[in-house]
Amino acid sequence: MLVLNLGNIVTSLFAGALTDRFGSKRVCITALLLSVLSFGLLSIKLPLLLIYLLFALAGVGSFGAQILLNAYVARYYPLNSRATAVGWSLGVGRLGGIVAPIFLGLLATWQVDFQWNFYTFMLASALGATMLFFVNDRYSAEIASSASVAAVATLVPLPE
Repeated sequence: MLVLNLGNIVTSLFAGALTDRFGSKRVCITALLLSVLSFGLLSIKLPLLLIYLLFALAGVGSFGAQILLNAYVARYYPLNSRATAVGWSLGVGRLGGIVAPIFLGLLATWQVDFQWNFYTFMLASALGATMLFFVNDRYSAEIASSASVAAVATLVPLPE
């Protein structure tokens, strides 16, 4: 957990700059896919140093993605519903934080191979990346406000 959270901390330091440059949706999907890859590789036997590196990268997608997703949600929804949208995003994220340990406890109770812990996180990360990929940015408040500004700019003549 320490290495997983360190990956999250390091990500948080650079996430803002990456989001400003490439967009929060792209960065969040990339972080989630990086998590899928990391958890997949963690399910096989690897050298200890590589395991630590993969856990840190998994932290980027598992915990770091929640921070990135909040930035995306805040930009996607209009001002009058932004707080509610971020609240829902955080609530669903916390729900995953509650359900995951319970489910992993069930896996341990059922005595399945430990690799299924990693497969479970892989599935959750892949599902998150897929769902985010299919969010239609055409309905984004940020794009709508940019279009409104552009429309007003074409109607108002600029002084020469």
